[in-house]
Amino acid sequence: MDNMVVGTVVVSEGVGEFEFVVENGALDKVKNGEFVITKNTNGDILLSKIVKIVSVNSLIGNKLEDAKELSRIRTIMYSEKILSNSSKFLASAKVLGVVNSESA
Repeated sequence: MDNMVVGTVVVSEGVGEFEFVVENGALDKVKNGEFVITKNTNGDILLSKIVKIVSVNSLIGNKLEDAKELSRIRTIMYSEKILSNSSKFLASAKVLGVVNSESA
């Protein structure tokens, strides 16, 4: 089994799902439907399935759908290189179950 780190958990809403930022070198390993293993705060090892991957850009925020605003930002404030360097991939995963429980 490959113990490669593919990301860092950044959001955990409840016990059933979480989001993680995909590491730059791991993008080819992270795909919809793939499985990931992580630990919860109790130290339990969890098996999860990736259900969504989206590209986010910290400079633009939630305005990705506003093409007019994106065009204005690109021409006035940021070069294409700066915009692409601030883009990250955020994956959502659904917890399928506990593989090994440290709390039992």
